[in-house]
Amino acid sequence: MLEIVGKVNWTELFVSLGGLTGLIAFGKELYKAYMRNKVYSMEEVQKSQLAIYKEMTRVIENTAAQKVLILYLHNGGSQPAVGKPLYSTALYEVNQSEMEPKIATWSKQRVDKQYTQMLVDMINSDNGSVILKTDEMEKGILRDVYKADGITFSRVSHLGSHNPKSFWRSKSKEVGKTWYMSTVFQKTEPITAQERDVIRSAVSHISNILKEQYQYD
Repeated sequence: MLEIVGKVNWTELFVSLGGLTGLIAFGKELYKAYMRNKVYSMEEVQKSQLAIYKEMTRVIENTAAQKVLILYLHNGGSQPAVGKPLYSTALYEVNQSEMEPKIATWSKQRVDKQYTQMLVDMINSDNGSVILKTDEMEKGILRDVYKADGITFSRVSHLGSHNPKSFWRSKSKEVGKTWYMSTVFQKTEPITAQERDVIRSAVSHISNILKEQYQYD
């Protein structure tokens, strides 16, 4: 909670914030801080989760994808930092085939160099996504999973990143996260324009749901 103690010289504060533009930006950050502290009801959380599942199901029903996963990258309970391992956890899953579900087993999976590089490429790409072709992947945990499940390629899309650290929440116990969606295929034909549009639309809607919940940029 932001607290101002003692008398305030509002003119000096206004100038120090950079005038009207700075004051507006400051107000937006205060609103975000308030929203981060907002406690959502169980009904609101369930509504958001159902909306996410609806978008994932729409991908399954309108593409040849066998599986859609929502995952997040985290640091196992603390802020990400060099010298500490990063982990991947599956949050939501929708399947079309008999593929083995991953949501029960893909929890706090320590990521390797290849997996980390994939996420970096995804975030830095122009459209926020990467296509992974199993036969062209370097040996690593993800390629092993793809080969075992008969996956030929996947599209991994960035949903958003949340870093709660700020000047009034420097002691925050919240953990930074990066969310992403993995859409996997077993077909040999490349992804079609129609499939790409469906996935992009779902990514946009899910990203907005997460952004509303976590108030990240």
